[in-house]
Amino acid sequence: MRQTMLFIFLLGVGLLGVGCASKAPIPAPPTQANLYQQFYTQRMAPPAAKPAVAPRAYRGRDQETDNRHLLEDGYDLVGYSSFAAGDVAPEQVLEQATRINADLVLVYTKRSGLVTLNVQKSPAGTSQQTAERGQPKGRLITPHSPQYEYIASYWAKLPPPVLGLHVQDPGKNAVPGGLPVVAVVKDSPAAAAEIQAGDLLLRIGDTDMLNADTLRRAMRRYAGQSVEIVFARAAETMRRTIVLNTGND
Repeated sequence: MRQTMLFIFLLGVGLLGVGCASKAPIPAPPTQANLYQQFYTQRMAPPAAKPAVAPRAYRGRDQETDNRHLLEDGYDLVGYSSFAAGDVAPEQVLEQATRINADLVLVYTKRSGLVTLNVQKSPAGTSQQTAERGQPKGRLITPHSPQYEYIASYWAKLPPPVLGLHVQDPGKNAVPGGLPVVAVVKDSPAAAAEIQAGDLLLRIGDTDMLNADTLRRAMRRYAGQSVEIVFARAAETMRRTIVLNTGND
């Protein structure tokens, strides 16, 4: 994984308090609902098989850059979680990643503000005592609770792709003109053809690239075959003949 992402989660062991024998035991706090699961949006069907190793969690730096790097490394986005809350146990994001069979998850957090938990008058006698200690009289305000915006993106490693391109789909009603290339998977047929992010994919074989559906049809038709790829870079049209993989793109 690239150095632009730092490994963030270390699972800790909680400490359990022991109550005095003369007092009733203090009930344990209720288990916090998993917010990463509650606010999860699925983008593609999760992998049917669990990863060979437990999912890994990383702190993201820049979403656009991180996403491109993962696409280039052969991952695809399974889904994401987005919500605002106070402190959330880091174990929750790994629980959700395990639940959907993701290989790794990137987490982005940003402090969004403070929420006052409680405001109350000083108990009787407190003002005088605090004044004697040099502290101001008045109301006691409980500590503010910090609020954060959380975004987590879940990724799965894909098998070798047929072509190895991620494109922007202009939609079925778009004016014909090719598909903008967003990312090129490393060591893929597309990489061998020297296609780059920012190029415009025009044609595969005799199939013009109108939208994502035409790309998928071309992948099924030419999988495992030698085929001509036509793409544009700036004002130059380029042609390469490559052998596509037999897997699923």
